[in-house]
Amino acid sequence: MTRVKVGILGAGGIAKVHTSILKKDERVQIIGVADIVEERAASLAKEAGEAKAVKSLEELFDLGVDAVYVTTPNTMHVEPVLKCLENNVHVFSEKPMATSLEGQSRSGKRLNDQR
Repeated sequence: MTRVKVGILGAGGIAKVHTSILKKDERVQIIGVADIVEERAASLAKEAGEAKAVKSLEELFDLGVDAVYVTTPNTMHVEPVLKCLENNVHVFSEKPMATSLEGQSRSGKRLNDQR
């Protein structure tokens, strides 16, 4: 069975919840964890098993992710979601997807364009 290669962007509390759930799914392989705090990325990557700790979304792309879980702080969801979509990478965004009308509009437009 081919497994979905997942990257986690943001290694805070909610990322740990998603990681613990994803680890139980045999269809998923967590291959990378990115966080601006290297120690947090390394800790969660170790917890995930075979994941590599990296510093950026671009580095997750370089690892060959099929999907990214955006688990950054609420005000930092829009840009990574848009970058994932621009790179044809599936994306799961922790809620809220945006914290402003402008961010919601940009995200919504891009999602509509993907159809």
